[in-house]
Amino acid sequence: MLDATVELLRRSDRSGTFRIRGDSMRPTLVPGQLLAADFSSFEPARGDVLLFRQGDCLLVHRVLGPARSRDGVSRWRTRGDGAVGLDPAVDPDRIAGRVV
Repeated sequence: MLDATVELLRRSDRSGTFRIRGDSMRPTLVPGQLLAADFSSFEPARGDVLLFRQGDCLLVHRVLGPARSRDGVSRWRTRGDGAVGLDPAVDPDRIAGRVV
């Protein structure tokens, strides 16, 4: 259901709101905080906070910069502000929107 909602918002170039549930973006974002996301098309830039699919979850983490896979595919390097380790590189088609 969540995937369908995000996809509809994306296709209509709409925005939406959601609540943070985890701690990985502390101290910038805290659990329970209401955020707005823009689901229209955009090119991520260093410092943007993205909403993206990782496995069965939607994550909100900051863009650190571009990355390339071993086979040359362009991806994005992200990490939560309160996290120590990097996320696996994010495929552009997994990005749902940008937090505004």
